[in-house]
Amino acid sequence: MLLCGADLLASLTIPGVWENPEALLQQHGIACIVREGTDLDALLQHELLNRYMTVLVLFYVCCMPKPGGLSVRTCVGVGCVFQFPASCRFLA
Repeated sequence: MLLCGADLLASLTIPGVWENPEALLQQHGIACIVREGTDLDALLQHELLNRYMTVLVLFYVCCMPKPGGLSVRTCVGVGCVFQFPASCRFLA
């Protein structure tokens, strides 16, 4: 499973950015860390992401003011545990 932020998840919906985003979703799935201010509802309405909702796991991080790649890597590096993932299938 690929761990990423919402910006990278959004890039899957832009033609030509990824060689085969469907294969990535289909074969691996994505765990996405969602930061405050992300228009996740609009993003998940995209045909590609909507089709693979069952392999998307969303993490809402509330312990960091502005979660980003560096913050997450730092937390993981010192042993922090992220809890309460919300799968897309439970958001509907």
